[in-house]
Amino acid sequence: LAKGYAQANNIGAILDGAIWLNNHVIGAICHEHVGGARVWTLDEQSFAASVADLTRLTIEMDTRRKAELALLKQNENLEQIVETRTLSLQESEKTFRYVVEHAPISILIINKDARITEFNPEAEIATGYTREQAVGKNFIELLVAKESRKKAFQMSLSTLKGEDFRGIELYLQRADGTKLEFECSASLAGYDANAGARQIVAIGRDIKKQKALEQSL
Repeated sequence: LAKGYAQANNIGAILDGAIWLNNHVIGAICHEHVGGARVWTLDEQSFAASVADLTRLTIEMDTRRKAELALLKQNENLEQIVETRTLSLQESEKTFRYVVEHAPISILIINKDARITEFNPEAEIATGYTREQAVGKNFIELLVAKESRKKAFQMSLSTLKGEDFRGIELYLQRADGTKLEFECSASLAGYDANAGARQIVAIGRDIKKQKALEQSL
């Protein structure tokens, strides 16, 4: 891997987050650093582990949903099928809600009009805004600093067209006026029943301390 793939793509360091399921490693999420060698910080290692855990939760939820659908196909009772599907959706919603509320990274869900529909507790801590203050607001106007607004606008337009973004750095503005250096990722997922369109799921983390540490090293 080092002599072939890594050298060919100028990759100097790789950080893998193992995905565990039922006491077995079923895969890994690979984070690659293009350029020279580097030492991954503890914050970066924790972030990789957190993303792997979120992936595991998503796989568990999907596996449970598929098992429930297989049982439904064997059941000829229409009323029972409807009831079971309703319960399955409720369980999926509970799982999704748990992931959003307990994730150690900021998570925002943004509709096609660029308005925030979900704002998790970690995002409240990072930005200084409460969920009530953020939901319904235009995320660029509320959170993005002026020097990063053009980049954030282009990223949101491209995401709505189906493009995924990873590790995009933006300057965000907290409720008290101070600025944050945020590393953001975004993709199109979920569905807004009210607007009849899919939504953007964005995650991010403050990298100001990480950058300061790297500069000091």
